[in-house]
Amino acid sequence: MRWIAKDSSIFFREKDYVDTILIPLIPITFKEDGTEAANASEFIELVSQFIENQFKGRILLLPPFTYFRSTEEELIGLNQYWVKHIESGYFKHIIFISSDPIWQKIISNRYEVIWLPSIPLEHMNETNKMKVISNQAEQVINIIIHYWQEKERENSLQKK
Repeated sequence: MRWIAKDSSIFFREKDYVDTILIPLIPITFKEDGTEAANASEFIELVSQFIENQFKGRILLLPPFTYFRSTEEELIGLNQYWVKHIESGYFKHIIFISSDPIWQKIISNRYEVIWLPSIPLEHMNETNKMKVISNQAEQVINIIIHYWQEKERENSLQKK
């Protein structure tokens, strides 16, 4: 499910079954590495949409958390503000996905952060682009499944 009107009505009706939220982390910069940031944005959004489509009914894909590249302290503050509203109790799992390695350093001790190196898509035709996205998304899907299994094992051990 995505955070759009049609899917949101389904989410509010079926929210007991949606246990995971997926949040793309998208950098913006108007400096010399702006094209790289735009490429990362396109790549992460396409991979996230593919994943959401595979797990429709279990994952809610939020609109991207978009941020200007800045200091670690500023990013921590922005992220904490955003996450406090997400930790509403609806979701057992909060997963972030990004091509920016700083997020692994900032929030991986508390949340699952999937880091993917961005693959330049701008010169690919649509067929090749979708093959690349599909390949990358399949790897992330395996990571998410492993994450869910690990959390279930941890929960069952805590109950004993």
